[in-house]
Amino acid sequence: MVKNPFVKNNFPGLRFTYNFWHNLTASTDFESIFIADWNLDNSKDVRIDFYNALPIKISEVFSLKPSLQLLWRNEPSLTEIDLFGSNGTPAGTTVLTPLKKLDSLFSLTLVVKI
Repeated sequence: MVKNPFVKNNFPGLRFTYNFWHNLTASTDFESIFIADWNLDNSKDVRIDFYNALPIKISEVFSLKPSLQLLWRNEPSLTEIDLFGSNGTPAGTTVLTPLKKLDSLFSLTLVVKI
């Protein structure tokens, strides 16, 4: 991600968030975190971070924690990519291009309690 020269970094905004945890069984929990940010200078600039995990206790020491995080931004960030000529050779310069609006991240973590 690179700094977007067309977007202000400081702005007033509104934030809504929750952090939820529930014990499903003796060995399984459910975690959920939701964060929504709204830029009041630019009403089209909305960002959402939604995280869910299901920690499962395998033993007194080990837990397995699958999780899914969804990151959504109505006005995506920019990234810098290399520019190539029509023959495929690098032009020696870069251009800015927008990233996707939705990123999804899945992780499977082995948690060790020491």
